[in-house]
Amino acid sequence: MDNNFQRAKALIKSGDKKRGGQLLTEIVRKDPRNVNAWLWLSSCVNIDEQKVYCLKRVLEIDPNHNVALAALSKLQQPEQPSEKEILGNPEPRPKSVSNVQVRQIPSSSSNINAKSSAFQPKYLTAVAGMIIMAGTAFPWAARVYGQTKLEEYSGLTQAPGILTAVVGLAIIFVSIFQKTKPGKANSLVSSLLALVTFLMACLWVLTLQEVCFEAFFGGACYKTEIGTGFGYGLSMVSLFLAFVFGLIPNPKEKE
Repeated sequence: MDNNFQRAKALIKSGDKKRGGQLLTEIVRKDPRNVNAWLWLSSCVNIDEQKVYCLKRVLEIDPNHNVALAALSKLQQPEQPSEKEILGNPEPRPKSVSNVQVRQIPSSSSNINAKSSAFQPKYLTAVAGMIIMAGTAFPWAARVYGQTKLEEYSGLTQAPGILTAVVGLAIIFVSIFQKTKPGKANSLVSSLLALVTFLMACLWVLTLQEVCFEAFFGGACYKTEIGTGFGYGLSMVSLFLAFVFGLIPNPKEKE
């Protein structure tokens, strides 16, 4: 029996716990009260419950066995959680803002929103162009004889009125589709067109005045009324507004 126990110890010390455990198992079967065999057998098993069983058998035989008591106390003591399990993985400390220069690059969508939200004066110029065209559809002048209105002339029946309608259409397209720089007049071309047309319409009105020859012979003087048409006044005001609106500078881009 002692030879088998010594052989088992030698096998266990050499690392062959399997064969050493087999010899110890045979010993405790034949001698269940072999304290040393139970103690060494506890080192051969891998499951904690089996280790505890072997150590308790040792203590049943020798309750004051110090080695068995220490080993059993270690096995039965609950495993203390580690600091990592309690606190978790430590989060990386953020770098100091003073040491890192953060440059924010605005996205293209933010630039588009900034530009679209800004007031666009070119639309005022385009609206003025629409009103210019609408004015040419109304009477520009009326020919009267005495107190009788003989005939009304629409702007679209007169060459200056037709030209004014074309200019109004041109102002609409130029103001909307012409690209101008930020901070500059939104449509300088529209302003120039409106100014030239405005002066032309003023000169046209002067040509409507007729010379009253009857006054030289003492008779009643009957002549054509000048600029009595509602459409003419509407177009003239709209031409002036288009001239002013076209000079309004575009909003500057936000940095």
